[in-house]
Order: sequence, then C-alpha cells, then structure tokens
Amino acid sequence: MDFDQYKDEYRAHVRKSLAIAPAADSDLILQVKANHFISLLGNAKEARVLDVGCGIGLMDRFWTDRVRALCGIDVSEESLAAAAKTNPGVEYKHYDGKIFPYEDATFDAAVAVCVMHHVPPALWRDFLSEMKRVTRTGGLVAVFEHNPYNPLTRAVVSRCEFDRDAVLLRPSTLKKMGRDAGLEVVDSRSLLYFPWRGSIFRRIESLLGWLPLGGQYCCAFRVARDTRDKYTEEKP
Repeated sequence: MDFDQYKDEYRAHVRKSLAIAPAADSDLILQVKANHFISLLGNAKEARVLDVGCGIGLMDRFWTDRVRALCGIDVSEESLAAAAKTNPGVEYKHYDGKIFPYEDATFDAAVAVCVMHHVPPALWRDFLSEMKRVTRTGGLVAVFEHNPYNPLTRAVVSRCEFDRDAVLLRPSTLKKMGRDAGLEVVDSRSLLYFPWRGSIFRRIESLLGWLPLGGQYCCAFRVARDTRDKYTEEKP
C-alpha cells in the first residue's frame, strides 16, 4: 500500500471506517494504546524509543513528552514530512521496508502500532527480527494489532481504504514468531472492548484483558540475552 497518497486524509479515512461503531472516539483508541505502552516501559522517562511504521505521527504526540527520546521510521516519505511538522521534537527517518536505519541495540524499546498487517506475511519474521536487532538486551519489543477474532474489527478493517492489503494475524501467531526470534513474551492482552470515553469503560477493560475479544491486542516481548551480548562482554 502506498501511504503517500493518504498523508492528508489518513484520519478522515479512519473515522469513516469507524462509523459503524456509533460515537467511537479515534483519539481515545490511540490514547489507550499509548498509555498501555508507557505502562509496559516502566521507567519511561529514561527510555529511548523507536516507533516503527509511525506514519503521520499520530501516536507520537502521546509519547513525545513521556520518554527520553523518540524516533520514528516509515516507508512513506510524505507521511514522515507530515509527522515532522506535527512533532518537531521527534527524529524521523525513511526506510526501505526491510532494514531499519539504525545500529544494533540503539533503543530501549521498539513499538509497532497496527503496522504488521500491512507487512507481507512472508516478511513478518524478518520484521520482528529487525525490531529485536535495534533494541538492547533486556529492552522491550511491543506490537499492537487488530484482533481478527473481533467481528466489529474485521468490519472496520474491511471498510478502510488503506487496509485493502491487510492480512490480520492472530495473537498466538505473533507470540510464536516472537519466541522463534528469541524474544520472551512478557505481556499479551486484548484492548479496546469499548471505543468510548469514560472511566467505567477503562476499569472494565482492565479486568477483561485476558479475554481475546477486544478490538485490538498487544503482545510485548523482552529481548533475551544472546551470543552477541556474551561475545561483547568477553572482549578485552
């Protein structure tokens, strides 16, 4: 999917696809995911974070002042230009969709929010491996995705013009790929049962995370120690 053409109308397309869920709040949907990621980080103020597939930077505005440093990468250069205007404190870089433009272990955390369903399934494992590569040992790799078990989510995705290429992946598939990549699962839960504002909805959702029926879900992994780290420590 060529996202350059959606840089000015991205939010409008999202809101249009959400019209089947009356009064659904698209900003709240972003905020819930942003807050959950911050809670996973722990000491967020000390974290250097990479937003993979950042698009026009909608998520970044919820993170800029809550982490030590924030960087974003995307395959759409025009989307990155729009993101830079909105979030001048974030470092944005273009990449080719395969190799992230950063050295090994550059970040404390890497996060991809509703990105993997646009990645060809044959490249899913490579995508996770790149997230792991740029994250330090002990760091966090977090992936948020649409929940294919939620019928409303499937309907929303089918209505969204830039989701024409979407291939939804199950949480179990994502967790297995993460483990195969040498990542340790530290959190897996459903989110966004209720896309409306209200503290009662958030309290109920906090109790339902184990039930795999939310509109979206998050799988979070810890980067395990590997032979590269051992080699590095043993060098004179």
